[in-house]
Amino acid sequence: MGFRITTNMQMRTYRYNLMNSTNYVDDSRNKVLTQRNFNSFAEAPAEAIKAWRMRRSLYQNADYSQNNSNVYKRFQSGWTAMGAAVGDLQDKTSRYSYLVAKNDPEGDARYTLGQVMDTTCESVIQTLNGAKYGDQFVFSGLDGIHAPFSWSDDMSTLYYRGIDVNSGGMTSPAENAPTWLEDAAEKAVEDGTMSQTEADEWKAYFESGSDAAKLPAGKTAADAPADWFPPKDEITSDLDKAYYAFYTGASKEDPSKVPAGFPALDKDGKVPADLTEPVQVADTASDVEKAWAAYYNDQINYNKLVKMSKEELNIDLGMGLEEESRGNIINGDAFNAALPGINMLGFGVDEDGDPLNIIMLTKKAAEIMKRCDPESGEYASKEDEEASNRLLDKLKAAQEEMTAQYVELDAKSKFLQTNQKRLDAQGLDIQEQILDVEQIDLADAISQFSWDMYCYNAALKVGNQLLGQTLIDYMN
Repeated sequence: MGFRITTNMQMRTYRYNLMNSTNYVDDSRNKVLTQRNFNSFAEAPAEAIKAWRMRRSLYQNADYSQNNSNVYKRFQSGWTAMGAAVGDLQDKTSRYSYLVAKNDPEGDARYTLGQVMDTTCESVIQTLNGAKYGDQFVFSGLDGIHAPFSWSDDMSTLYYRGIDVNSGGMTSPAENAPTWLEDAAEKAVEDGTMSQTEADEWKAYFESGSDAAKLPAGKTAADAPADWFPPKDEITSDLDKAYYAFYTGASKEDPSKVPAGFPALDKDGKVPADLTEPVQVADTASDVEKAWAAYYNDQINYNKLVKMSKEELNIDLGMGLEEESRGNIINGDAFNAALPGINMLGFGVDEDGDPLNIIMLTKKAAEIMKRCDPESGEYASKEDEEASNRLLDKLKAAQEEMTAQYVELDAKSKFLQTNQKRLDAQGLDIQEQILDVEQIDLADAISQFSWDMYCYNAALKVGNQLLGQTLIDYMN
């Protein structure tokens, strides 16, 4: 009985050693065949977690690289179009500068250049509209579906996403009041027909809508100066007619006041920047209401252009995208892939009423050139000559601004190229790190496999000897 117990213990020891040897051999063989340190999470939890994190970084790197490639191709398309536009406009501006400065242009040079400049404006818009990446318009900002620029039917007005690029130059009816009262009061004082006090009192009376309560002391309405206003039949502007009616007391509607029902102006007396819906008035509305509606809508359109010029399309290109507590993206953590075309050409008007958009500014200069005499090249009028010289300086400034936008676009394209190289190098580094964790040293693995096989064979040999002796003893 005691011998059988010993035999059973030997058998269990043998089976244990043989099983362990078999497991070691299997593990070694798998490592040699797969060339991996582990094939399941259970084999090496710490290394598996480390490898998972590295592979996640590798997948993210691949996403960043794809995003970077797409944005670069988009910018490259825009850069090519901008280069053609800048070169074309710069060439025409140089010719314009030469002919404006020249006192005796040859023949129809000015007239012909005016036609060429006009055509160039149209071709530049076609070039910018033609910049596409896939089916997306590059210069449409966040709206890649529709072409960024369009012309009115008579080719006189340029629109960016449906908004007139010359918006923002209209003054309010309050600021656009005629200067009749100021001029008349000043003249009366200069002529000596009134003292400064009397002139100011009559001016205040008319500005009140000829309110009897505002009459100067001891005066009646019949004493009011009759020559302070131009003849009624010479007043052509609807707004001027409204002011004339109010000043003379024929109407109680003050053109300098915002009509009832209109949105209130802000603290600076401007149309609120957050107002987006156009102001609608009926066809039967008064001239004052129509004038204020036109002003409101002009400013609303300008505010829309400002908003579109600031559009952002933030894309994570592997720069550590993070947000502040208020949900705003931290500057420098993302790349703005939006290209609002309105920034490339400009928008609005200046204090002289000239366009800030280089295309409309060029068209305005072209119209002056086309009015020149086809034979002699002389300007149609002195006013045209003065305007042409004024526009020349502004065209140069607009050209410099457009070139600056082009240079900025070029710099961003180069950044994308550099970032692509960084991402490629980073991807290779991550792959090497993954191999360091997951991949075995083949020489060490083969050596370990040989050693495990040696142990396995030794266990088999010892077991065979033990099993033979036990079986004979058991039969006895």
